[in-house]
Amino acid sequence: MTKKFIDNNPAIGRLFDQETSRIAPLIERRRAVTARDRTEALLHIATAAAANYRREKQERGLLDYDDLIDRRSPCSTASPPAGCITSSIAASTTS
Repeated sequence: MTKKFIDNNPAIGRLFDQETSRIAPLIERRRAVTARDRTEALLHIATAAAANYRREKQERGLLDYDDLIDRRSPCSTASPPAGCITSSIAASTTS
């Protein structure tokens, strides 16, 4: 609506303002529900994709970076347990 129309029809202008005030929260709620539904759908897709990835990896006997980190030797940690030969000790004994 234009300002000229509102000036010529103030009652209709007030009705439009009231309706805008009533509908604005409903529009926001609808957007929130849409975002929630889309997020839920995306989570279903991501969950299925992750499960498929794990299954394919298992079937083919493959390892990804996370698997390599999880399976690393305890001797490669920042503070290796007793009995591990670190590279500095091994280098000094072989020289």
